[in-house]
Amino acid sequence: MSGLVFIVVPVYNRERLIGRCIDSIRRQSYSNWKLVVVDDSSTDETSFVVQSYTAIDSRISLVENTTQPSGAAGARNHGIECIDPQAEFVAFLDSDDEWYPSHLSKCVEALTAGVLADIVVEDLVRVTDSGDIVSRSKFRDESGLPDKRLTVRIDHGWLLKSGGGKSLARLINDRFTIGLHSSVFRRAVLHEQLLETYRVAEDFEFTIRLLKMGFSVVLLDSIGVRYYVHDENISSVGQQKHCDHRYYFNCVSEVRLLKKMMSSRMYDDSVEVEAIRRRIATLLFWGVAYNYYASKGELGNALTVIAVSRRFGKFSLAMIKTYSILCTRYAIYNIRKYLDRRAHHE
Repeated sequence: MSGLVFIVVPVYNRERLIGRCIDSIRRQSYSNWKLVVVDDSSTDETSFVVQSYTAIDSRISLVENTTQPSGAAGARNHGIECIDPQAEFVAFLDSDDEWYPSHLSKCVEALTAGVLADIVVEDLVRVTDSGDIVSRSKFRDESGLPDKRLTVRIDHGWLLKSGGGKSLARLINDRFTIGLHSSVFRRAVLHEQLLETYRVAEDFEFTIRLLKMGFSVVLLDSIGVRYYVHDENISSVGQQKHCDHRYYFNCVSEVRLLKKMMSSRMYDDSVEVEAIRRRIATLLFWGVAYNYYASKGELGNALTVIAVSRRFGKFSLAMIKTYSILCTRYAIYNIRKYLDRRAHHE
């Protein structure tokens, strides 16, 4: 057994699911851990469910935010501020997900092995609440391996190339994130490093920031997390229907976060800034303009957003073709509207 792992679980209105999450932590083969559940002003019976666990396991504690909800990132930051001074490592888990029993032991073993890793990440499997598998990997391609441009093969996994420049730009382009729920950090990594309190993409920004600072990340060749995909997920833009207002909100929130990253003095390499600009352009064009406005038939709004996206990056061939089609559709719509109005007056 090695050092203490301090676990943070943010939760909001998950009375039905929080028990499954805590049970998976209590089943860990690695037993030297402490858990703080940060209840972000739940209005259901979540706190009572957590209290039933604090009564039977002294390693578990509950912290309640009694003001207004601060979001998952804000709740995680609150948990970071509560880290036990004896902790050597820190881990996060979402309240609707669960770990495999060997998750902590494998991650801690890697952190204390010969490779000097600051962050260790296990892969995950995405499943529905009924147990159906949606996808089996987070960071592997069709060949079953991570991108060779971004990683170096080591025992039991891959070392992610960190630092800045082209390597970081590729990670930004791919919207790479280590996934907080599948990672274990050395405590020193989180010294004065808090998450941006955005509703989406905060883990993406956190990943890129830590890599830019030079922290090393090891991706293990094993699956340690069951990530549940359901209607209440807000962390992934791709999980909402395109016409859903939440999809629009998530796209816009990520654009705002990217703009903040772009204005940060941390990203001083022109290649990195250009990658952030391309990501903004992609989100505005495909996320907001095409998938949201155009899918609802609001072509005028779609073309307005596309004009804004052009300021952040050049159009790809697919963008040019799509833009031409939308312009044609909008022109036909206006001609028909004019002819209908003229026929009505006659």
